[in-house]
Amino acid sequence: MPFHTVNRALLVFYALLVALNAVAWHEANERLPYGTARTMWVSMTGPLARVCRATGLDRPRAFLTETLGSVLNGSD
Repeated sequence: MPFHTVNRALLVFYALLVALNAVAWHEANERLPYGTARTMWVSMTGPLARVCRATGLDRPRAFLTETLGSVLNGSD
């Protein structure tokens, strides 16, 4: 497999990973203790989370959490 094809596939994979998890990452970053690291992460993930909410990319993760969340997380 050509090197450029692999790079392109990895780029698409990571872009989808970020897009589908941006809202959850932003919510987790908002729970960090106050400080410069929290400020940096919240400011970086905030715009991504807004775009993902507006485009509906957060819905697949929400659906899986609602349907399989207790099974996957081992909670009742």
